[in-house]
Amino acid sequence: MVSQLLDGRYQIIEVIETGEFGQTYLAKDTRRPGEPQCFVKHLRLGQHDQIPQLFAYFEENEEFFLVESFIAGHSLSTEIVPGKPVPEEKVIPLLKELLEILVFVHGQGVIHRDIKPANLIRRYADNKLVLIDFGSVKEIHIAQRQAPVTVRIGTLEYMPIEQFQYNPQLNSDIYALGMIGIQAMTGLPAYDLPKLRGRCFGQYGALRFSGALPVGGGGFGRFAENWRSIARAGTQTHHLSRRSRSAQQQSR
Repeated sequence: MVSQLLDGRYQIIEVIETGEFGQTYLAKDTRRPGEPQCFVKHLRLGQHDQIPQLFAYFEENEEFFLVESFIAGHSLSTEIVPGKPVPEEKVIPLLKELLEILVFVHGQGVIHRDIKPANLIRRYADNKLVLIDFGSVKEIHIAQRQAPVTVRIGTLEYMPIEQFQYNPQLNSDIYALGMIGIQAMTGLPAYDLPKLRGRCFGQYGALRFSGALPVGGGGFGRFAENWRSIARAGTQTHHLSRRSRSAQQQSR
């Protein structure tokens, strides 16, 4: 790769870091005066029907740009509206669909880090959900038991404590899905989600149902029981992701 010209513009100087799913290069921008140096990240994320194709991403004027395929559809934030709880029979299939996407993403050794309704598109063509905006992704090295300390990236309302403390894990994405589920079923605005941590979450993020939440069509009891089902599904998905990455490691 050294000396290779990427995108007809970025000439590779040296390889900075190599991981299982990508590389980081030091390069020079041949189209800017003085050919200043920059970092180029090469992420090898496999193809999936419910994530956009990543065409390119680069830095310019100290800003980061990501080029993805266009998805014709509407944001999930138009379906999850404050004051309008979504029936549980719609929320549970939604979360299960998203968990299947995460099985693939985590199997690639990648943490999305910014899962929220605005980053989920309901595709017009087939009504499927598409997870977009991979500009915040973090690679997990298979040989490591956990990700190295990183910068804090994400959206506070959907961010678990380990991500807030600069150490995102695969389960951080599952937490974000859980918060989307709670937001949908309660009809709470996003800015109220952090307040739930003191009411229905324990010290370390474990669910602790200690009071009623404004849930339509079934009350708190049904919400708690269905949330436990969703949590179990998320845990199973997390284990599937770990097994998938382990299998990839053994096949190399």
